[in-house]
Amino acid sequence: MPINKSWMQSGRSSEDYFEGVESFFNYSYNHVKPDDSKIFCPCTKCSNRYRHLRYEVHEHLFNRIKLTYTTWYLHGEDDDKDSDESDECDSDNDENDVASMEQDNDMHGLIEEGCPQDPNGDAHKFYKLLE
Repeated sequence: MPINKSWMQSGRSSEDYFEGVESFFNYSYNHVKPDDSKIFCPCTKCSNRYRHLRYEVHEHLFNRIKLTYTTWYLHGEDDDKDSDESDECDSDNDENDVASMEQDNDMHGLIEEGCPQDPNGDAHKFYKLLE
């Protein structure tokens, strides 16, 4: 059964968004090792690059979940595939696919870091010089 992610598009202060964040946590923590208390943070700033404790990720998600994170592969969504499908696939290929997705996700995060949306202090000085 697919996960309802419509809440991700809702306003941050809506009831739907708050309930969706809780459903995200319930889903995520059902797919982590019992002794692991940290998960990747899917907020727009962390962009699944950093692992945090539940309360920290909860605080981050008050800002906004990354809207392009529609398949929660770092939070166990790939684990929910039918067993028939996983029997047909080579396990080495599955590991390579996950590593590739993590690397792609990391590359996206690096690009976001290198191209901030708001100009920094040096950029403001430069713009002033141009004026």
